[in-house]
Amino acid sequence: MSDVREMRKVLQRVESKLVASREIYAGIQYTSWVAILSMYVALYTLLGSKFTEGPIMGVFWAGALALIIYVNMVVWKKMGHLSGRAVMGAWAGWVIGVAFWFILPPAMGFLAFIALGNLWMSVATRDYRMAIPAVASIGAMPLVQATAEPWLMAVGFVMFGYAITSLLYMLGAFRLAGEE
Repeated sequence: MSDVREMRKVLQRVESKLVASREIYAGIQYTSWVAILSMYVALYTLLGSKFTEGPIMGVFWAGALALIIYVNMVVWKKMGHLSGRAVMGAWAGWVIGVAFWFILPPAMGFLAFIALGNLWMSVATRDYRMAIPAVASIGAMPLVQATAEPWLMAVGFVMFGYAITSLLYMLGAFRLAGEE
């Protein structure tokens, strides 16, 4: 009987470590976006229209997207426990979001893109934390329309939502690590 108890404790520790690693990987995804969006704000503030109207922005986003694709590939490979259906559900929101980005005014389209993508990811993975950037983006929409710098306001709210989400994932990992 003690062998069964010992085996159960070992399996619980292994499960806890697997779930904690998932929390860390999800946090890494959101933190990478915070880093990229922070650099966007810094360059936008420093260069102004030279950044938004020139080739610098294209180079920036090409590099940023290459980094994000790499980070996402690493994370999704490690988080392979998600079913194909969940992954498809997650990507569907981003695809629909792109359509809204082209239909709405730029800053509002960006917020709709972020809101739809993260909301669908939240539903597909059944993880409420992924909905936080969606809530932040939706909450920012009325404010973005009333500001002189709609892009900075939009990016600021997205960064806030991503930072809170990342923080919740990291706290989840620490909570699980403390269960040993």
